[in-house]
Amino acid sequence: MKLKTQKDFNLFKEELLIAIRDFLSNKPTSNSLFFKDLEFTYKKLNFILNQRFVKMENFFCFDRKVNACWIGLCGNYNIETFDYDIPLKNVLDKIKTSFKINNLDLPTKQELLNLTNLKNVNFPTINDRPAIGAYILYKYENPKNLKFYVRSLSMSRLPVKSLADIQGVVVPLYRLYNSEVELDNKYIFLLWVIHKLKPFDFKDEFYDLLLQFDLHENDLKIKLPEISSDVIGIDFGTTSTIVTREKTPLSISFDIETGIDINNPTIIEFDNQEPLISHIAYKHYKEFNIDKFFRFVTELKPWMEGKKRRLSIIYQNQEVEIPRYEKTDIDLLELYFFNLAKQINKTTIFTEYVVSIPLVNPKLEAKIINSIKTAIIKAINKNITLKTIYSTTAYLLEALNQYEIKSNNLYGVIDFGGGDVEYEIGLFEYSKEMRYDYIIKRLENNTIGIGNEAILELIAYEIIEINRDLLQQYKMCDYSIQKLNKVIIIDFLKKYQQEQTNKISLFTASKTKAEIEIELPDINDLLKIHYEVIIDNFLKHFNQYHQPKYLFLSGEVTKSPIFKELLTQKISSLNIKLLEALPKETTALGLVKARQGGRFKIENINFKYILGVNKNNKFLPMITEKTPFNKWIKFIDASEEFFEIYYILYPIDKESKIKRKKLEIKTPDKDGFIYIRTIDKTKFEYAVIKDNKLISEIYKVNLKD
Repeated sequence: MKLKTQKDFNLFKEELLIAIRDFLSNKPTSNSLFFKDLEFTYKKLNFILNQRFVKMENFFCFDRKVNACWIGLCGNYNIETFDYDIPLKNVLDKIKTSFKINNLDLPTKQELLNLTNLKNVNFPTINDRPAIGAYILYKYENPKNLKFYVRSLSMSRLPVKSLADIQGVVVPLYRLYNSEVELDNKYIFLLWVIHKLKPFDFKDEFYDLLLQFDLHENDLKIKLPEISSDVIGIDFGTTSTIVTREKTPLSISFDIETGIDINNPTIIEFDNQEPLISHIAYKHYKEFNIDKFFRFVTELKPWMEGKKRRLSIIYQNQEVEIPRYEKTDIDLLELYFFNLAKQINKTTIFTEYVVSIPLVNPKLEAKIINSIKTAIIKAINKNITLKTIYSTTAYLLEALNQYEIKSNNLYGVIDFGGGDVEYEIGLFEYSKEMRYDYIIKRLENNTIGIGNEAILELIAYEIIEINRDLLQQYKMCDYSIQKLNKVIIIDFLKKYQQEQTNKISLFTASKTKAEIEIELPDINDLLKIHYEVIIDNFLKHFNQYHQPKYLFLSGEVTKSPIFKELLTQKISSLNIKLLEALPKETTALGLVKARQGGRFKIENINFKYILGVNKNNKFLPMITEKTPFNKWIKFIDASEEFFEIYYILYPIDKESKIKRKKLEIKTPDKDGFIYIRTIDKTKFEYAVIKDNKLISEIYKVNLKD
């Protein structure tokens, strides 16, 4: 279309605005003349739009992190210099006069810090920072008189000795939109058009035509994200992460073509630009492209838990070795949650989160929580409330609600998914208090075996060994080839129950695929062996308790006929009510229920036993399940070498039996007393104390032995 006069542009502006409205909503509701042209030009720009920095004509350098253009960052420009600590107005007046643009500004300190750790950018850098000067000016608000001054920020990693002697270069910002709002590519494209910005060397007739229209920001009708009080639950899994907003599961996707799938794959793709996660990354991964295979991180959670000593990825055509999570500053967990939070908060800002975390040691747990919290705060630039909880507990909370159980019972949960198999045992009490619906008392939780991904990996290795000669014949055993083929075999095993075939297409050394028929072990028998170990490990703990019990099943494996048949056989004679696994989003929904101020009270039972003495043939409890760890409790005088303790497993029922244990001190003292302190679920220590001083060694006892 050729528009020649201003009258032509005015005439067709309304038509263009209709097309823009339809373009932004992804729902063309009219036969607008411009809609297809907008779509076509946008697709041509898509690769450029995905870059953080875009070189524009006339010395502008667009930065999507701040929705603004740096002046001169991407190309030659006679950069001004100013002394430290002068009024901001002096600087701005001069640069506005130079550029004849009113909307110029100096960056904030945080905006300059965003120019550190730069990789693969389209302008010169030194030490991963812009090579435009050792110091860059930023605007600084003087807290004493609320006047704005200019200060310098070191961009050279050199110590700042005397700011007063420093001259800083001025790199102005041409602000296009609020820097705290993350805009999607369509809005960025249209902002460029409104501000008459054109990517350098980009050729497109329709884009040139758009630049001639008199458009304004109000024409876009951009909605600022609202802040919601809804709680976000994030069930962080080995193979997939499920996100819920209150009662609604969310699909986290960069690609509208993927549709709605609440199983958001736990995967990161390093594609030489911004990292990708979830559905779009998984879509690329499932292409099994051998040249791109090593740019994916699919073992994020095992690496975080310390099960993978290191990860190896290809980034910017170089192999990068990442040490174990506990030992490295390369925080892939933070990177994943940062991108996840960006997607969750795309149109609405959420400030309260409950996230499932695995059973790990306290030091590692603290690092995991810090990574997650830091990532979300960075993503939304706001303080948040973060609570973490084990997935077994979260599943229980929602299951109690869905099964409408309103009683007091002992319970067990088996969570058998992709990662380690975790279990939990405790008591739930239906509360009559106004504040709570249920009170959960957790007796114990731990891991009882490897998860489905690790089991399938072991079976895949067995298949490789059985077929070693055949695979070598087709040259399918080179290290990198075998690693990819192992992943394909695991994928094959996941589909085996439905497809029942021994034909599989694997890669050869020439990077082409060949279909072969492989010999298979009895896969069902191998699965039974692993499942039986896990079930037996759980029942060893669960059968300590003699009360009637509920057993809740969670995780995809617990839905398999093999697992269900084995478990049913083993508990058929026991007083256990089995409750089958609910849908995948159950745990994420339970996380929301575990929010601060929610309807569930969750308590940890410290000590699994009630411990006391026998006085006149009566059991007198002195230490209970509520006694805090590491608190010395006065027990009995130390006048004799031997003494007895009596103990019973908590909770007490009709079949509970009081047990007796004889203990010894090496040096009795008639003026001293024996004190006891619990140190974990089954262990306690005792010692002789006199006049508030320890006068004996500390003895350790494990009632589990």
